[in-house]
This record gives sequence, C-alpha cells and structure tokens, in this order.
Amino acid sequence: MEVGEGVEVQKMPSKEELTSSLNEIFKATSDAALIGGVGCDILLHGDIIGPHKDIDMVADVNKSQGILTALQELGYKGGIEKTNVEKIKLFNGNVEVGIGLLQSDRTGGVQTTYEGSEVHFDKSILGEDKNVGGVKIKVASPLGIIQTLNLPSALGGIPSEKHVSARVAIGNKYFPGETTDGGVFIPEVVRNNEE
Repeated sequence: MEVGEGVEVQKMPSKEELTSSLNEIFKATSDAALIGGVGCDILLHGDIIGPHKDIDMVADVNKSQGILTALQELGYKGGIEKTNVEKIKLFNGNVEVGIGLLQSDRTGGVQTTYEGSEVHFDKSILGEDKNVGGVKIKVASPLGIIQTLNLPSALGGIPSEKHVSARVAIGNKYFPGETTDGGVFIPEVVRNNEE
C-alpha cells in the first residue's frame, strides 16, 4: 500500500474483545516492564502514519488497523482518554476520521520510564523517516502508545513479524531495547537499574 493511500476503516473491536486480549497479554507479561510513562514522546514514522507535514500533535493514519484503531479506542489501555488536555487529529488517508485526547488513565502495567523520556522506533518498524522525525505523540499512561503499538494488529498493534529494536532516550543518552513476543518494550536500562 502506498503511503497516504486511503483505506476503508474496519469495525473497531468491542470493549470486551479488547479487554479480553489485553488481559491475556498482561497475564503473560505481568513481571515485565511496560514502557510508556508520563511525559514520554513517541516518534512515529513512515508507512504506519504517513508523511503528514504538520507534526504538531497530528497523526496521519493511512491504514485501517495499527495506530488508528489504538487511538480511537477511547479510554482503554493505551487508547485516548477524553479528560486529558492534548488533542490528536486522526486521519485515514486524507480523510479526518476523528479527534481524540491523549490517555491519562493510569490503570494496568508498571510505569518505568522517566518523565520527559523519548522513545524512537527503528525505521524498520515504522517505515522510512521521510520527513523531519515523523509525528511526535505525548504519552500520559504507564501503557500508552507503545503498548498499543505492540498489540495484535487486529487490535491496533504492529504485526509480530515487525517486532524489532528501538531505543529509549533518558536525558541526552540513548539505551537499547526491543519488543518481545508478548508485545512489551523492555529497554535494558529499565530492567537493570533505575538510575
């Protein structure tokens, strides 16, 4: 599919379906660190969200699954919570399909990143970086966008075959990390110490 090409938006999973799937993930990864703490910045690139020129809190989604599904599942484990202050526009191709607010719900998972951290996904997971760093999305949850990116693709995540390395910035230092088969991003620095 070409970047920016519009597609038909598929039916959103029901609240019960999403919760059931997430519960299974949580059971399998209950001891793992779930990344996506308050203040994290996620830089989203390439064919997941498209080449939108406006990087001020705008996600240009060109797929019926992936980010679009995750962001539109309001208030649910890495979706969008209505009560926060920062808005996101959602696009499907060139068609605006919704406006949401970033999640502030703090249920589920363990917050392990520091406020102000940034997470940069490898271009091999989110496509070539065609613009000036992709789209930056503020995460305000211990699960947040990173966890939803790694859900099964039908529930808004990235297919397991695209689970590849990423990096976490704490201050001006970068640390390696990776997505696991369970869909959890665990950087080495977080697992080994909290300095």
